[in-house]
Amino acid sequence: MSAGRYDIEIEQGADFVLNIAYKDTDDLMIDLGTFTSKMQIRESSDSANSIIELTNTNGRIALGAVDPNIVLTLSAGDTVNLDFDTAFYDLEVVSSSATVSKVLRGSVKLIKEFTK
Repeated sequence: MSAGRYDIEIEQGADFVLNIAYKDTDDLMIDLGTFTSKMQIRESSDSANSIIELTNTNGRIALGAVDPNIVLTLSAGDTVNLDFDTAFYDLEVVSSSATVSKVLRGSVKLIKEFTK
């Protein structure tokens, strides 16, 4: 199954939460309870370093069995330190048998903060 496309807007200095319902080809929710996950935001695919990384290990991605089975979270403390206009991401999940699936990909627009 190929990755879906979804463009994200993050407001600098505010909490960010994105709920995702990841389903199989029969439109059934996939139980991601035993999976791992990783998402990196980069200025380009050639960028040596990511701007920020979300994983289930660092607590910025929560995985489960019910809708939403993927929750992406950045705290206001995370977003206040972001400094870019537009960047790009992809999100992948890895099964316990090491099968990697791309879930989403797209652009990330940072809405700059005025109230500080």
